[in-house]
Amino acid sequence: MASMRNGGMWLLPAVLLGLLGLGFHQLFALRFDAGDVYPAYSSFRADPLGAKILFEALEAMPHVDVEQRLKPFAEMDGTNSTALFLGGSTGSLLHETERDLRPFVESGGRAVLAFGSVEPRINKSKKKDDEPKGDSAEMNEWVSVSESDGRIDWEVELEEFVRSDLTEIEQETEALPEAAVGLPSIPWKSALWFSELGEEWTVLYRYLGKPVVVERPYRKGSLVLLADSYAFCNEAMVQDRHTAFLIRMIGAPARILFDEQHLGVHSQEGVMMLVNRYRLQGVLFVLLAIAGLFVWQRSTSFIPRHEEESGPNDIGSGVGSMSGFNNLLLRHIPQKKLLETMVSEWIATFARTPSMQAKRTRLESELRNLDAGKHPVETYNKLTQILNERK
Repeated sequence: MASMRNGGMWLLPAVLLGLLGLGFHQLFALRFDAGDVYPAYSSFRADPLGAKILFEALEAMPHVDVEQRLKPFAEMDGTNSTALFLGGSTGSLLHETERDLRPFVESGGRAVLAFGSVEPRINKSKKKDDEPKGDSAEMNEWVSVSESDGRIDWEVELEEFVRSDLTEIEQETEALPEAAVGLPSIPWKSALWFSELGEEWTVLYRYLGKPVVVERPYRKGSLVLLADSYAFCNEAMVQDRHTAFLIRMIGAPARILFDEQHLGVHSQEGVMMLVNRYRLQGVLFVLLAIAGLFVWQRSTSFIPRHEEESGPNDIGSGVGSMSGFNNLLLRHIPQKKLLETMVSEWIATFARTPSMQAKRTRLESELRNLDAGKHPVETYNKLTQILNERK
């Protein structure tokens, strides 16, 4: 019984820990399903700020391989492929992708780089020198990089509308296509625009007369720059989707890559990464259940154990002849009463056993004919011989 009680003591904490782990799993599952743990415009994010709807829509298309890229593009072949960089920081997106993108674009890939929406800031002429530098302060630092150092020469600058343009920005909510493009207008949320465009660039869309979507060929591939990523996000997919615009930006490749690394989402190979990749969550839960059963089995027995509750001086059906004789001696019975007491105890034990009635009669007869001068041990041996006789 003690082992069963110990098993119960182990089982209760195990059940409580299991319920606690299940609760944490559900909590994190809800967070990751919504995706708000990921940056804005991430294809893992399912709320209005993410791009999961576009990713899943493209993934459902036949004959198209869609991938969430968590590693650098270095030395990747871009043949018949499109890479989407959505929601990038204005001061770092091009710096981080220039060198990695060059082999991809040169081999025939199409790179679509869309910046995150930026609110209009104060007038440049009023900006103080000691004001903290952010993305806006880095606008013009990545322009016209030479190809001699192994980078792409972008030949473009990025500017912002300032507060003096706020009235026009509030009134104008769409970017208009160039006449030759033949595309519909699209919703626009950002104050960014491109300037100092090189001859290779073609303007596709303008906002307040400024270029906001531009495209250029580069070797075998092409580059597309967008000053806003809103048209790709989940909110736009639900409320104001423009399929023709998306097709023009992405093209018709056999492979589409959603880059997540520029948003800070990196791949870290580990046990849980392999579990998620090969969908082994069920196997993991089975292993945990087996481990719990092993601990339970080691702490208790499924078969109840027999525990003797009889004391050292008790005689029962499970006690042998020598043990019974020793118990009689320990009770300090007088020598004259020893054999009589022994027989009385035997009769009391087997009084209801039919097969022992014949031996009972012989024992009582032998005890009545007992020679008073005979040694008790000899008489005990005689009585034992009677008990051991077989029919």
